[in-house]
Amino acid sequence: MELATFGQDLVGRWTGALYALSPHNPDAARHFCTSTREVIITMLDSSAPDSEVKREVPNCDVTDAGAPTRRSKIGYLLRRHGVAEEGIANLVDADVKNLLTLFRTFNEGAHGHAGQFTITELSGIRTRVEAAIAFIHQVVTAPTVI
Repeated sequence: MELATFGQDLVGRWTGALYALSPHNPDAARHFCTSTREVIITMLDSSAPDSEVKREVPNCDVTDAGAPTRRSKIGYLLRRHGVAEEGIANLVDADVKNLLTLFRTFNEGAHGHAGQFTITELSGIRTRVEAAIAFIHQVVTAPTVI
């Protein structure tokens, strides 16, 4: 799996997320989403450390805390692949934002009686996250030099 590239911690988080993803677990969505959100964020942050992004793009957009924004990190990663097109960075950022919004939606529904999801719904969440991990892996993996 792509996560092994980033170390056993992310593999462990993913394994834990899958373990929690049970239709009998009333908190399945929250556990799964919390773990997988951390996986996605760690993939981006470890591949585009703040210091490297700021060094390569000194005028990048930053958060209120002064860290490069997710979009700035994605732009940095795409430039490593030779892609400087603004529209592509927007597309990747929109996909990550969509995934994080999906997590918030399921987290809101994961409390109280609404926390029960069918196996089909849980499988759909898993499929979406697996696709996002594969997509982000392609973005964050440095191109091989021939």
